[in-house]
Order: sequence, then C-alpha cells, then structure tokens
Amino acid sequence: MRREFWLTISLLISLLLSPATTHATVLQSYTVQPGDTLYSIAIENETTVSQLLHLNPDIRDANDLVAGQHIHLQEILTEDIALNTVQTAEALIGKTSFTDTSFLYNILKQNGIHVQTLDRQTLLTKGTFIEKSELKPGDIVFYSVKKHPSFVSHAALYTGEGKIIHAVDGYVRMDIMDLADKSYETARRVIE
Repeated sequence: MRREFWLTISLLISLLLSPATTHATVLQSYTVQPGDTLYSIAIENETTVSQLLHLNPDIRDANDLVAGQHIHLQEILTEDIALNTVQTAEALIGKTSFTDTSFLYNILKQNGIHVQTLDRQTLLTKGTFIEKSELKPGDIVFYSVKKHPSFVSHAALYTGEGKIIHAVDGYVRMDIMDLADKSYETARRVIE
C-alpha cells in the first residue's frame, strides 16, 4: 500500500511538472458525390460508418446523403497536419514546374488547408503572424529581394531544424534557412 501511495504521488508530481500541451484538432471533410453511400465513403477513407455518424451528428439517416453535402471524415491534430504537409513537400524535392506560391498552394491543399490564393501579398494576410523564435514545421516564411525591401518576393515552407523547402527557378529544393538573412521578412502560421 505504501508503494502504491508513492507511485501515485510520483505520477501526480510528474503530471503537474510536465509542460502543458494544447492540441487543436481539425475536422477533415469530404464532399458527397452522386451515388455515394456512407458505407462507400467509410470504406474509401478507411473508417467506419459508426465513426462517420459520430463525427456528423446532423446525419439522421445513413441512407439519405445528398450530392454536394459536406461530411466530416476524421479529427486530425494540427501537429499531424503540419507533419503531413512537410512530408508532402519533401516528396516533391527535385520536381519541376512550380513557382514558390503554386508549390505552397498545392502542398497545403493536399493536406486540407485552403489558402485560396497564389498571390504572395494576399498569402501574407492568411493565418497568424509568427515570430522567428516561434517557427514550427508547416509555417510559411516570407522573403523580400534587397532591391525592394518590405515587398515580399518569395515564400517557403519551414520544415523545422532551420530548414525550408521552396520552389526556386521552377524546381523544388530544401535549403538551410539563415535566420539572420536580411531578406527574411516575416512568417505566418496557416495550420492552426
């Protein structure tokens, strides 16, 4: 009994001293197509009908889906979305036919983040401003050419550990990010 008491106290202390983490969740969704059933959607998305009904309490009849209707597929931690976004970007290293913003637009869209713009200046208004010291994988970093200070001329995906993935001269590559670089302007977090 005494041992159990100390184990319980030890566990409580470790819980109190461990840093609090908050994990936001995002609901991944699907647009119902003609002929879809809840069962076919569940099979295609590797989930169950009961899980879909749990995530979509407004669906009263599993057989009464309407084309164009949006249903939630699963809850995803934002940290997982950021990691998946970085992995999507890494898979494109060496690929061609991208501008910096079309690259970002595509990898974000593939991971359920819809920024709805290819314009850098508009992309600057999306998400939340982030200090350099608070960068996390999945954040977008912005640069300006020295000729035009305060005009953003390039955007990249921060991957963590001081690295970025971006499209330069039409192809995707990974580079080490110089945080002291004077062309660095700002960063935004669009995965929240």
